Parts: sequence; C-alpha cells; structure tokens
Amino acid sequence: MGFTHNGALAGLVAICAGSDIFHPLASLVIGAIAGLIFVFGFHLVTKRFKIDDVLGVWPLHGLCGTWGGLAVAIFGRMYKDSNR
Repeated sequence: MGFTHNGALAGLVAICAGSDIFHPLASLVIGAIAGLIFVFGFHLVTKRFKIDDVLGVWPLHGLCGTWGGLAVAIFGRMYKDSNR
C-alpha cells in the first residue's frame, strides 16, 4: 500500500519540474520512471545503506526530484522542437 501511494507521489514530484513544457505522454513516461526510481531507491537506502527512512522521504523527494530536473533537459527539448 505504501509503495502505491509513494509511487504516485514520486511521479508528481518528478513532473513538477517541467509541468509547463512536458507533453502529456512524456509526463506519463517520466512519472512511471520516477515510480521505479522510488522503489529501487527505497530498497537501496533501507536495505543496503541501512538508513532508517520509514516513509521514504529521501528517495521520494531527493532521487525523484533529481530525475525530474534531468527529465526537463531530456523531454522538454523534444517538445519544444516539435512545436516549431
């Protein structure tokens, strides 16, 4: 249950960086990738690094927010070029 809600939040965090320039399909892809990043990041932080992050705040905001910033450079340029 927690991964379902946090996965959706991860997508929202990632989309916020470029919500004004993303195409709707690109938003779907970015959000899905952010959900995967959250799940793997949460397991990495809690299991491998043994950091007590019960709610997954660092993977959610730190990793998925970073992915959202990178996604602006990757997906935002494609959308701008297609509108010319």
